Amino acid sequence: MERIGDYAESIARLLPLKPRVILMDEPCSALDTRATNAVEELIAGFRNDYSIIIVTHNTAQARRVSDEGIFMLLGEVIEHGRTAQIFLSSKESKTIDYIQRRYA
Repeated sequence: MERIGDYAESIARLLPLKPRVILMDEPCSALDTRATNAVEELIAGFRNDYSIIIVTHNTAQARRVSDEGIFMLLGEVIEHGRTAQIFLSSKESKTIDYIQRRYA
């Protein structure tokens, strides 16, 4: 749970600067479920006041915490849109393959 304290401390130092955007690069990598839930709750608490960009390989987390998504593969933007559209009705074969775990 130490990492959650680190996040909270980092964000506490950031907020007085009044950022418009908060970038989180793999914020939950190597965290257990409880710690991941805490980070996701933190993100949810900020979503009305800040634009939050999360970089993640965790498609389940992307579905849970995002309104919009950009799917990239090997540095190429494959698709951008509302999260629900990307995950539920994408027409892009590369996106569908990745979501269905057809890529190794």
